[in-house]
Amino acid sequence: DDLESSSSGEDSSNSSPVSDQSTRSKKVKLQHNEQQGRESDSQEESESESGEDVDLESDEHLYNYNNSPAAAGVIHKILITNFMCHEKLEVRLNPCVNFFTGENGSGKSAVLTALSMCLGASAKGTNRALNAKNLIFRGKQKAVLRVEIANKGEEAYRHDLYGDVIVVERTISHKSNGSYTLRDYTNKLVSTKRKDLSDALDFYNIQIDNPVQVLSQDD
Repeated sequence: DDLESSSSGEDSSNSSPVSDQSTRSKKVKLQHNEQQGRESDSQEESESESGEDVDLESDEHLYNYNNSPAAAGVIHKILITNFMCHEKLEVRLNPCVNFFTGENGSGKSAVLTALSMCLGASAKGTNRALNAKNLIFRGKQKAVLRVEIANKGEEAYRHDLYGDVIVVERTISHKSNGSYTLRDYTNKLVSTKRKDLSDALDFYNIQIDNPVQVLSQDD
C-alpha cells in the first residue's frame, strides 16, 4: 500500500511540470497572435491614413490627406448687390468651417441663396421665388452676385487661364433671369458661356443642386 501510494505520488508530481509548460506555451502563443493582430491593425490604419491602396479614381484631386486647408476649389468670398434683403454685402470665408449667426430675417439664408444662384441654381430650385427677378432688392433695376473660388496649387483648374482665383458673376435684371461671366484673378473676362462654368464646377465636384452639398431650411 505504501509503495502504491508513493508511486502514485511520483506520477502526480512528474505530470505537473508538463502541464505548466503546456499552459505557458499556450499563453505565449496567444500573446504572439495578439501582437500580430495589433501590428496588422496598426499597419492597416497607417496605410489608410497615408492614402495608400485607396482607389479614388478620378476624384483623387479632391482629397486632402493631411487635413490642411485646401488651396483650390474653396469659396473664399461672396459679394451680393441688390439681392433679396441685402443692398450691399461682402462675406469673406475661411477655408474650413464657417457659421452664420443672426436673428430671424437678418438675411442668413439669403447669403446661401445668393451663393447657389451665382453658381447656377434656379430661383425655383432655391424655394425662394418662381423667377429670379423677384429676388431683386425692392426698387432696384438689377442684382449682381459674385463668388470667388480659390484656384491655387497642383489641384488648380486651368490655372494658366484663370490664375489663383476663379471669379463667377451673375447679373439678374427684370428683363433677364441672369447672365454669367467668368473672370480671372485680375478680373479680366474669360468667358460668358454657361458650359465653362459647368466644367469648372464639375472639376471641383461642386453640385449646387445636390441637397447633400447645399441643404436649405425648406428641404
